[in-house]
Amino acid sequence: MGIRCKHLLGGNISFEHEDLRGNASEDEASGNEGDDADRNRTIHTVITTPESSSDEEDHVSDDEGGDNLVFDGSLDFPLDIVNYCTMKDSLILDLALLVRHHLSYEALIQIKYFVTVSLRKQLQTFLNTPGAAELLSYRGNNNQRNNTICDIFDGREYKRLQNGITSSNDFTLTLNVDACKMSMASKLKITPVFLRLNEINPQLRKKIMFLALFVDLKEPNMNSHFKAIVPLLNDLSKRGISWNRSGSIVKSRFFTICFCVDAKARAQLLNMNSHLGHYGCTYCTINGVRIADAMRYSANANPPFEDRSHAEMKLDMEQADRSGINERGHKGLTVLADIEHLDLAVGNAVDDLHNIYECCVPAHMNLILKATPRLDERMGYELMCTIIDDRMKKIKTPESVSRKPGVTSILNRGSYKGNEWSNFIKYYAVPCLQYLIHQKYIYPLELLSSFAFILSQDKITEEDLLRSERIISEYLIRFEELYGIARTRLNMHALVHAPKCVRNLGPCWVVGYIALSTLKAGMPRFSGMFPLLKAFSSR
Repeated sequence: MGIRCKHLLGGNISFEHEDLRGNASEDEASGNEGDDADRNRTIHTVITTPESSSDEEDHVSDDEGGDNLVFDGSLDFPLDIVNYCTMKDSLILDLALLVRHHLSYEALIQIKYFVTVSLRKQLQTFLNTPGAAELLSYRGNNNQRNNTICDIFDGREYKRLQNGITSSNDFTLTLNVDACKMSMASKLKITPVFLRLNEINPQLRKKIMFLALFVDLKEPNMNSHFKAIVPLLNDLSKRGISWNRSGSIVKSRFFTICFCVDAKARAQLLNMNSHLGHYGCTYCTINGVRIADAMRYSANANPPFEDRSHAEMKLDMEQADRSGINERGHKGLTVLADIEHLDLAVGNAVDDLHNIYECCVPAHMNLILKATPRLDERMGYELMCTIIDDRMKKIKTPESVSRKPGVTSILNRGSYKGNEWSNFIKYYAVPCLQYLIHQKYIYPLELLSSFAFILSQDKITEEDLLRSERIISEYLIRFEELYGIARTRLNMHALVHAPKCVRNLGPCWVVGYIALSTLKAGMPRFSGMFPLLKAFSSR
């Protein structure tokens, strides 16, 4: 069943009623209109604004362009808005959408949204911006590295693509996904999908391209929803975009080289077990052990684990899909396997923000502050935190550290952001703990500090990577000796794979989340991009 009507802004709105599973439910086939059948009925709504242009056109006129990549002012790019809800809510949805997208509260609390923004139009706009050719020459101007890893161009995966797949006019994209809230009081969760163009200056890479947005009361099923995104990425790697590069018309293709997401989204995208199940690591085949209804990953795993490869992952997921039985953590096929030239193993980047700075460092500090013996047994928790605060305030930080230490007390570390934890482990943690606890408890933190510092450097040598591998192995062993295997989480084990990720994709800052954390925190400021977000920001 379909409905088509005129949009108040001049565009067209079409309502297509279909089953979310693609087939009529068994209840409906038998004439039973029960709740289960109703929950599987959806409305898919596509809104095309008057400014939208066909994706078949590669050329963008000068007046459509601008000097912004994304997120500065309002978006001029065509929006595809997919809304889905139960049939009982269809009338609310229809009425709400007809009022220029300004949804009522009753509609907002019942409707889920999946919004995509034309990636082709964003890239066309950028490529037709004066100076784009000069910005994209950054790669060619920085190709003499002297066997050091300074950027993604120095990684093994980038060099693999250059060997017969990409040309000098082709470019690469990094995919990032993370969930957040529009406001502290909001119950709605938004999950933005970002893309970064790797061949421009690192400072300009902060101009993130906005690809899609999920809005729901809970986090979406990534593997299911990405089915609408993968064709957009493949279209850019196949057809490319024609543009004027320094006086010559060239065609550039854009390849998705890697994806960097948190552990929960990574498991969903790869259709694998999460940290709660066996073989929960998406990087290797470590089995894990179950302790007190939780999976833990020992530094002395037996039998030894091996790194996953793209070919083995495809075989495992195909076997799981045929048999219906979990195969080394794979539940079945993944939509990411359909992204052309993306290596599922190598392109699976280690997320430094979540793994190191928002998981391992806070967890380790909580153990030090609450479960580690003091040198002076009379020292309480609050006194120890006060001493650490006083010491942090006396530390002179590098100019690159904008937020000075001690502004937020270690007592309130629950409000620390990834950047603050990054600075804490690299510069403050070790000196602030001297003479408060025994050296054997400080030494593992020194190892973690060195590890984080090495992988975030601007220039990393092979010797640095080999040293970081030794450091993280010793850290995990000593941590387990001090605090037990019950404390060894999956995010902590994933650090073992970080040096290999740097070897393949470049330093952590290239693909990591640190640069995105500030942007994500400021998402409410961009709610004017389209009326939907503006409405959501107040809910």
